[in-house]
Amino acid sequence: MKKITIILSLTLCVMTELIATPIISEVKTEQATVFLQGAQLEQTAKIALQKGENEVRLEGLAPYIDEQSLQLSLTNDAVITAFRFSLDYMRQTESTAAVTQLKQQLTDAEKQYNEVENKVNINANLIEMLKSGVTTSLEAEEHPLQGEAIEKQLVYYKQRSEQLLQDKYALEQQLKQLSDRKEALQNQLRQEGKNKQKSGVVTMTVQAKEAGQVSARLKYFTSSARWIPYYDMVVKEVGQPISLTLKAKVMQSTGMMWQQVHLVLSTYMPSKNNQVPEFTRWALRQREEHIKYARKGAVARAVYEDAAPMMMEKTVMSAEERDEEVYEENAMVNLVQAEEQSLMATYNISVPYNIEGNNKEQVVALQEQQIDNVEYQYQTLPKLDTDVYLVALIKDWQKLSLLSGDVNLTYGTTYFGQTNINTASTQQIMPVALGTDPQISVKRELQDENSKKAVLTSNITKEYTYKITISNNKKQSAKVVLKEQYPVSTAKDIQVELLETTSQFTDNDKQKGVLTFEQELAPGESRTLIVAFSVRYPKDWQINL
Repeated sequence: MKKITIILSLTLCVMTELIATPIISEVKTEQATVFLQGAQLEQTAKIALQKGENEVRLEGLAPYIDEQSLQLSLTNDAVITAFRFSLDYMRQTESTAAVTQLKQQLTDAEKQYNEVENKVNINANLIEMLKSGVTTSLEAEEHPLQGEAIEKQLVYYKQRSEQLLQDKYALEQQLKQLSDRKEALQNQLRQEGKNKQKSGVVTMTVQAKEAGQVSARLKYFTSSARWIPYYDMVVKEVGQPISLTLKAKVMQSTGMMWQQVHLVLSTYMPSKNNQVPEFTRWALRQREEHIKYARKGAVARAVYEDAAPMMMEKTVMSAEERDEEVYEENAMVNLVQAEEQSLMATYNISVPYNIEGNNKEQVVALQEQQIDNVEYQYQTLPKLDTDVYLVALIKDWQKLSLLSGDVNLTYGTTYFGQTNINTASTQQIMPVALGTDPQISVKRELQDENSKKAVLTSNITKEYTYKITISNNKKQSAKVVLKEQYPVSTAKDIQVELLETTSQFTDNDKQKGVLTFEQELAPGESRTLIVAFSVRYPKDWQINL
């Protein structure tokens, strides 16, 4: 009997060891290197290990990670013998201060709503009781009211019912306002609390030579973060340098708050396929023609087409009002260290940041620079648009380490809207349209249109003359670049010729059929340009003139 008892005790001890509760530790995000798409997170945790084998559960990781990128390390000679990553759908994530505040506000609003709703019900009962009581008094058979008593009863009913109806209206208005507030708080709470339904977990087996506390360090890549570069561009006035501030919209949707994290922004775009492409053999063979039949009425015709893949066709606020919003962001520029490497640029931010895990944008100011090598000119294409645009031409822009992105424009003290910077351009000069200037006007008129039929041939010649007037109504001189279009022939039977009456132009793009006129206009000066051309083509042709 004693042997059986001893065996059972040993068995229970072994089973207790097997089902021992794992050591649970919460990870803390120390550094986030955020790429244009994705982020590399570095997290740490403190673990109290027992001597021998330990089962450790590290909680608070991002739910969507690249498991191939996961790196784990321990201090004090502790050894990880096995580990795995999984998702925890039951985890209750800690609410942010904003979420906690919203929940309290929603509770208060619901309480006020219930109180007012009770008052509405009481008010309705009072109105019904008043009506019933007066009716009973007036219709009493035993002691009916007479003369003056009836009058007093009616006056009382009128005064009391008016007050109750006013109270009813006021209470219903309060109820509607509280209902709207409840709905707004619920929507905001959903926005603040989204993506908090699960988290990542690493479960690992650890061998420890001695009992004690060790530090764990994790590093992995997650696709649930990104940053978007954009600029604030300020032009004080024409002729002065441009102030350009690079900013970033940082966002992450891991569902976990990055609390006081060291933030590094990188322009690199991680890829799972970093192999240099190789050529395959280019074997020539005869291409077969495909025939399809198109019917029109009872007539069928064959249309020959080369086999080819189908392609889709591309079918004001004041600057002073913005200063308070951007002051703190611009002050951050001095705390950012920019570094250019072979494959990317990085921006190391020296102050810690809190980045919420609900994809809310956090704005960070990165770099401020002054652009001196800039020329200003006005551009207009009156055939397409009679507005005249002020354009800043940034020279040698490749030396400025710019990124592609949207640009918020401020000219003088007025916000002018948005444009963009495209660093994929191969041009040496980057044009940035700053907006239209109504003080420079342009007018385009068809001055003359003549048709001439040749006597000895079957051709017809048409001549067109356009008069373009530019007026500088500013108090300063202005350089205006005007572009006008003339037709280009795509058939030998169509001949296009610029006439001698055309004003002297600066450039002629014959492939596109675009004339460029550069005009320096004095204050108050107006100038007239003439563009004239002739088109000769067979008289029985219909062309798109």
